[in-house]
Amino acid sequence: MAKLRVDLDDFPQLARPGAAVLLRAHHVWLVRGKKRVRALWARCPHKPKKGRVMLGSGARGCFFRCPLHAWTFSRKGKPTGKSKQRMKRLPLALEGSVAKITLP
Repeated sequence: MAKLRVDLDDFPQLARPGAAVLLRAHHVWLVRGKKRVRALWARCPHKPKKGRVMLGSGARGCFFRCPLHAWTFSRKGKPTGKSKQRMKRLPLALEGSVAKITLP
């Protein structure tokens, strides 16, 4: 398994709870919660080789959506629509402002 090192200081938008940043080259979403940052695999759990999960926004803040299947997920990766599967959460360890993410 590969490890990805990300300096969170490079993404000032992540200081705001509810913000999300896509690390496009690695297919990883970084999401700021109330207390911490999560890493989610930016692939649809239904067809990971085809479906890329995109960011959407609504009255209750940001959410994720697969444009291929119209599946939706909360900022925590939990299914909120048709899907019964959640987005894959990637292990993330913080050392100061550096996030170490284990890629699948």
